Amino acid sequence: MSLLDNAIGAIQIAIEDFQSNDDRRVHAAIRNLHAGILLLCKVKLQRLSPAGSDEVLLKQKVDPHRSANGEITWMGTGKKTVDQHAIKERFKTLGVPLDWKRLENINDIRNNTEHYYFQGTHAQALEAFAEACVLIRQLLTDVLGEDPVALIGADAWTRLYDNHQVFEQEYRACQATLAPIVWLDAAAEIGELVTCPACGSKLVRQLDPENTDQQSAEFQCTSCAATADVSEIVLQVFEEIYGAESYIAAKDGGDPPVIDCPECGQDSFVVEVGSCALCDFSVPDDAECAICGQNLSPEDYSLHGGLCSYHAHVIEREVDR
Repeated sequence: MSLLDNAIGAIQIAIEDFQSNDDRRVHAAIRNLHAGILLLCKVKLQRLSPAGSDEVLLKQKVDPHRSANGEITWMGTGKKTVDQHAIKERFKTLGVPLDWKRLENINDIRNNTEHYYFQGTHAQALEAFAEACVLIRQLLTDVLGEDPVALIGADAWTRLYDNHQVFEQEYRACQATLAPIVWLDAAAEIGELVTCPACGSKLVRQLDPENTDQQSAEFQCTSCAATADVSEIVLQVFEEIYGAESYIAAKDGGDPPVIDCPECGQDSFVVEVGSCALCDFSVPDDAECAICGQNLSPEDYSLHGGLCSYHAHVIEREVDR
């Protein structure tokens, strides 16, 4: 059986399992779905591997080898094949486009359903299959040049597409409840990025669909039924938007995109906007260093008690002597 056959088989079994109301089979469906998509990615790497290289691009470890005539070739070693991270890196290196955000979302759903218990297991699976419908079509049609309907089967493909439509309808209904909210300037990007802090689902609705005030908004996930207040929602989205940049700033130095708000203490003050996404605090225009009169940055205002960072450091050094 070929690698492509294995991939299609895993996806077909996943679609069949998803039709069951047994949560154990739904868990298996998500696992097989994720595995099938990764196998489709491996099919592309298999096809791109040079002839005679023992399908080098599928191997986790690749080493150079010198032939008898001095030619350098790259050969895969060991039994381990590429994982999701390595697949992503090789696709990028080789210029193969793919919607990685959808694959990461499916992987997150798989992890959540395997390691935690949620009442909305079937609803989470619906989201995974909705993401997979788009991703499988992209992989088969654009990346591999295959016909999805011919490979997966008309009935199975129709069920997959119908799941996608059901999810999209529910997602649009959830977004309609969020649309009236007037977000603060620093939270302006929140709307379409709202996800459940408990399970990560995009199916989050506002409990009062007519409410327009951000501070009064309360939310519930239609996937796992967890409720959340606006601070939980904003901080969850900020982790998605600014998490990587904040990590790099902390690790390598540099200005973080988000800092603790001097007013409410939450990690929600957006430096570029100059205000907090939760309490709307901004540094007063007349906030100056008590010694040199320099305008205080949000970080100085928060950390140094009315001093710029330079003079705060000078005074700290004097005290330590």
